[in-house]
Amino acid sequence: MTVALAALVITGCAKIQEPYSTASADDVPRVLQPDFPQGTGGEAPNYKTLKTDENLNITVIVTPADYCTVEWYDYLWTSEPIATGLTIDMPLMAGRHEITLKVTTMAGKSTTRTFGVNVGALATDPVVDKGISRWLNPGATMVSTGKNLDGIVKVWVGSVEATLVGSSEDALSFVVPTMALGDYKLIVEKTDGKRYCCADVTVSDQEWVDPAVTELILWEGEAALNWDANNIKVEAGQFADVPAGTEITIEYTKMDASELTEVYWALRITTPIWGDDPEKDDILPQTDFGPITGNTYTIVYDDRVKALIAERGAMCLVGNGLRVYKISCIVQAADPVLWEGDATLNWDANNIKVEAGKFTDVSVGSEIVIEYTKMDASELTEVYWALRITTPIWGDDPEKDDILAQTDFGPITGNTYTIVYDDRVKALIAERGAMCLVGNGLRITSITLKQ
Repeated sequence: MTVALAALVITGCAKIQEPYSTASADDVPRVLQPDFPQGTGGEAPNYKTLKTDENLNITVIVTPADYCTVEWYDYLWTSEPIATGLTIDMPLMAGRHEITLKVTTMAGKSTTRTFGVNVGALATDPVVDKGISRWLNPGATMVSTGKNLDGIVKVWVGSVEATLVGSSEDALSFVVPTMALGDYKLIVEKTDGKRYCCADVTVSDQEWVDPAVTELILWEGEAALNWDANNIKVEAGQFADVPAGTEITIEYTKMDASELTEVYWALRITTPIWGDDPEKDDILPQTDFGPITGNTYTIVYDDRVKALIAERGAMCLVGNGLRVYKISCIVQAADPVLWEGDATLNWDANNIKVEAGKFTDVSVGSEIVIEYTKMDASELTEVYWALRITTPIWGDDPEKDDILAQTDFGPITGNTYTIVYDDRVKALIAERGAMCLVGNGLRITSITLKQ
């Protein structure tokens, strides 16, 4: 009886430990390994960070193994599978990738896993400058500036091949295909057969408008000039964002002679304190408009004009026979400031901490510019100069934790350092909650953006 019980126990254990690979074709497929991270907020979780000279290499274990097909998709780049089978082993172009692993059984049941892969460009990879170089008009011959653009033999806008005109180290010329308007990847192939993504571009039928250049309206309305200083008065505070040298444009129409008591047309640009001394009081002395048929007049906001308006508190337009509608100027928007102050780096992660929320409207590819001064050796306990750009969670793994691994500043004499806000940096800051600057011997005064 004892022998029989032992045999029963052994048999029962064997059945419990039966390999899962004997699952049938009707079972729901599962991904057993690896354990991909879970995403939050609808975004694909980050799983890998690579460079363009590294392969994405992953092998999965699925069940029921004998009844499954496995496909790998990269939907941000193409709707076709990029690989099939249990292993993917291939390079990816620079940029953000969201890889979807799809496992399907013979019975049509399927499961998926989606994860993010951020691929950084090497310093030698081709890249096209931001701005107008990435704005493409269909059918036009485009000249895009950048770096490492020599040796290019083919160009694609998305999946549509463009006609290559020529390339050099710092310029790429091609004819933009006639295609649907929208956003695409600009793909190039070099003489060695390797392909690179060198920019995200926009195909548009509109002319390029620099988003950093805006119209600043100083005054708008409808006023007939009649030598009253309060006709049009632009307060000094409205010039706060106008740099010296800016052109100020006045839009007007000449009134008909039948509307005038005295038939002449004149403009004088002055201040609330004005009289008979044009040299002292006036921005523009009285100017007659008899022969003028245009409808705009331009003055330069130079240092003298700037000082006069600041001293007198306003700019005033007076005159006769002119109806003014608008006073404006074109200004270059200031670079957004992420942080400003005076902080000495001392390996404390809270020295300079830029919260993730500051990066909400920052576009990938923007440059983060750090302005600093090197402290004198006499001010330092340990005489060396170093910068490390990381996150609140950092330690001994620069590849995993750092935006910029420790960089020594011994031979550097400049006062700015620039990093690129690429997909990897964006994901790291979002995941860890902030960007932090640590180091030694550097005094940081500002962190700004060039988008």
